[in-house]
Amino acid sequence: MEDATGGDARYVEEHAKDAIDLIEEVLRCLAHAIELKINWSGHPDREAGSVRAVTNQLKAVRQGELRMAVVAPMKAGKSTLVNAIAGYELLPARAAAMTTLPTRIVLERAVGQDALRSGGNDPFGPVLEVAEEDAELFGVLLAALREQLRTDTAAVKEKFPHLEELLQDIAEGRVSTVSTHFEGKRAVQQALMLLNDLVRLAGVLLPGDRVRELSDSPVVRTPYWTPEAVEETGPGQLVIVDTPGPDEDDLSAVLGDIVSRQLSESHIVLVILDYTKMGGQSDALIRDLMEPLLRAVGQDKLFAVVNKIDQRKKKSGMSDEELARSVAFNLGLGDAADDRIFTTAADRALMSVGVLAELELRGSSFEAAQSESALQLLQLAHPLTWEEDLEEADADGMRKLARVAWERSGLPHLLSTAITGLRARALPLAVESALKVVASELSDLRTAVRARHDLIGRESKELATAATQITGEIDEVARFRQRVAAPEELVAELTESLSALLDGAKKEGKRTARALGDRVRKDSLQDGNLLKKVTRHKRPGTVEFNTKAEAQAYMQSASASAQAALAGLLERTRSQIEHKIRISTQQQVQKESAKIQPIVDRAAVRLRDEFAIVFTMPDLALPVSAPQHPDAPEIETKTSKQKVEEEVHERSFRRLWLWKSTFTKEVEKEVTTHTYLVKSDAMQKSLQASFDERLNEIHSGLGGHVRESMVDRINQYYDEVEAFLQRYRLILEQSANDNVLQEKAKEELRDSLHRFQVTVEQHLRSVEDLGGR
Repeated sequence: MEDATGGDARYVEEHAKDAIDLIEEVLRCLAHAIELKINWSGHPDREAGSVRAVTNQLKAVRQGELRMAVVAPMKAGKSTLVNAIAGYELLPARAAAMTTLPTRIVLERAVGQDALRSGGNDPFGPVLEVAEEDAELFGVLLAALREQLRTDTAAVKEKFPHLEELLQDIAEGRVSTVSTHFEGKRAVQQALMLLNDLVRLAGVLLPGDRVRELSDSPVVRTPYWTPEAVEETGPGQLVIVDTPGPDEDDLSAVLGDIVSRQLSESHIVLVILDYTKMGGQSDALIRDLMEPLLRAVGQDKLFAVVNKIDQRKKKSGMSDEELARSVAFNLGLGDAADDRIFTTAADRALMSVGVLAELELRGSSFEAAQSESALQLLQLAHPLTWEEDLEEADADGMRKLARVAWERSGLPHLLSTAITGLRARALPLAVESALKVVASELSDLRTAVRARHDLIGRESKELATAATQITGEIDEVARFRQRVAAPEELVAELTESLSALLDGAKKEGKRTARALGDRVRKDSLQDGNLLKKVTRHKRPGTVEFNTKAEAQAYMQSASASAQAALAGLLERTRSQIEHKIRISTQQQVQKESAKIQPIVDRAAVRLRDEFAIVFTMPDLALPVSAPQHPDAPEIETKTSKQKVEEEVHERSFRRLWLWKSTFTKEVEKEVTTHTYLVKSDAMQKSLQASFDERLNEIHSGLGGHVRESMVDRINQYYDEVEAFLQRYRLILEQSANDNVLQEKAKEELRDSLHRFQVTVEQHLRSVEDLGGR
């Protein structure tokens, strides 16, 4: 498929046209399957959901859209990153959670330097489009909210204090309708804020699932800009699908369904993880939401961005290798995913791209004091002196600072490696993903048609026996599921088996920390000249310094070998635990599979289908970072009276008080001195506590793995087994209805199903052939 993705525009467009024609035929085929009452779909909305998914794939290929769903936990910096990719502040952002409504952002074209300079105050001019039926639905929601606010105004304002002005406007009828078209950055931002807030209010305050009735996502069409030279792009457009965080407490059920729907209509997934909160429940939730899409379009369509990487500590933070391994584990990626994992500081990128765009826009008339982006960037770069720096900031200096911030933000690498490539290959990748989704539906349909065809003519007694048998097997699977050990039991069992290993590591850690304390105690008794200590207040176990810098240098030097030894101990412990957990996990997998496999094998034989559900577990990747000593020494402040010489000015009697004479004399004054203390006990306890904390992180990671990964995978496995058996039961029930028909009608149905099966298989071969070009 080299030519199809390489840039031959004519070939790509012809390939897309062939795909469009074929998908239209497949949709007619699926419509006929519904007429024949064939149960084939594993979609949550059954056959209607499958048809909608294929229809959306067709629409995307027709419009040349490669849809990249951006998924992130709350407050991970998703909107900021999307804005940085667009090159300006397109999406509104605030301290409280914002996004509740999926929004498609079509990056239509790159803005050149000339267009940027001639565009005035709004050189991008985005346009927001809302479907007419959705605008009407928002009007209905506003009316319902206004009615609700007549009685609950105070309680609602208390729950949403940041929306007080909007609530007042709704209650008093100042906001009663929603338009279908908005132009300009300010109008688009205000409209998006309004729509998202209405969805949030409706989801919390109104009964039912009115939010789910929206027919489509709002669409924002906008140019984009980047400081780098814009590369040539191929046919098609990259469409960013901004999705809400599925982990918002009040709306988690509603938003989870919304995100799932958007993922089912997308081709690429960009997951944004918050570096400061990695590995939590929200990451596991996102992984589960992505699972169906990745099964359909492939793991290679998943990209990951670790945002807020500027929060990583130089000494104790994860290395790039450890970070990539952690991300791959959290998202269930394979080992060869390094080229799809990126790190960014999105807020830094947005500030810097804002400054660079304004410099291009205003040229020599640029004034840092008039630029919000410049103020933010200066505050970030020079938090202590930014006000003084602002007075001296000129265009050249701000350009240099913004360039450095841009390069270090990680965005250039993400753009050049992933985003630019996706833009250039938008249409062929959209076609490729669409054909994979279509092939998956046709494969399921072929299995269902074949099974139903083969069951026509079976004895009613035989069908009744099979239906009873499959019902019993579903109940048997449910009983097995109920007997799966609770997460706490699994954690306790694993902890018990690892207790000796953890205890041994803790004892060795204590010995190492004690050796550090002994080193400091020994140094405290030595001659102070070598270490530049204050020797007149020498105390056992305490090393004293005149300056903080000297104290910190000593702390670093004295603890270096102990820290290295403890870091090695942690790494060995982590490796040993991972090995033991891997073995335990395999045993758990074998235990559950052994109970279930005979049941599904019997059903698979009867259904003439291959049961392709494989129960596997990801390897455990536990966190590990080096233990630390105290960041700063103790400060001892002393005040003493000392005699000092001081200049004195007095008027001379001999000179008739007309002139002052100056001389020195000895006076007694209070003098304050600071001594910086490094104490052996504090160093030992701090390093021991830091080591124990790291060891507990490993232990906690074990518990999180069992609760969020092992148990989730077991539940997912049982879900798929039950869905497989349920589908077979539906086919049996349909066959029972078929077999009450007259013989002639049964024969006609059998012939019809046979012809339909041939058609489905032909379509499937055509889709596979077209996808392999």
